[in-house]
Amino acid sequence: MSGQYSNPFHFELRPDSMVPIALLLAFTAFQLGAGSAVAATALFLASLIAHEFSHLVVATILGTEVSAFGFCWKGAYIRRDKAPNPICELLISAAGPLGNVLIAAFALRLSGLGPWLADINLILALMNLLPVRGSDGRRILTAIGDLFIHPTPETLAGRPRTSYIDF
Repeated sequence: MSGQYSNPFHFELRPDSMVPIALLLAFTAFQLGAGSAVAATALFLASLIAHEFSHLVVATILGTEVSAFGFCWKGAYIRRDKAPNPICELLISAAGPLGNVLIAAFALRLSGLGPWLADINLILALMNLLPVRGSDGRRILTAIGDLFIHPTPETLAGRPRTSYIDF
């Protein structure tokens, strides 16, 4: 499937992304001690990457073009085309929070920072499921609405291709 993007997949790092990372490092240093702060911040960033990678894998499997992965002040994101139908949109949108829940389940079995990592991933999953503008939760509810509440031939067959940024 060809999307609206003429450039190949690329990485985006916005300068404002350093602010939340620095705040997280400071918070974890205060909460966990300086020794664990760098590890905790790295685990948090890995969780963000895993969340977006989950979206990316499912989007790719379902034929939805992904053009970028990046970080901004809100967190990590992928830049992708809108899915061709509500079922695909639902699956792509749910993949990120599901990835966080799976990480949390695994982290509960670990010692040290494991319980902290589990808590952070559950928080990430829940925050992403809130139905606010631009969230996975909003996209999931919209897809459900397109499927069950007001299905039309257009929404069931596919929508015009536009761009999404998944956080």
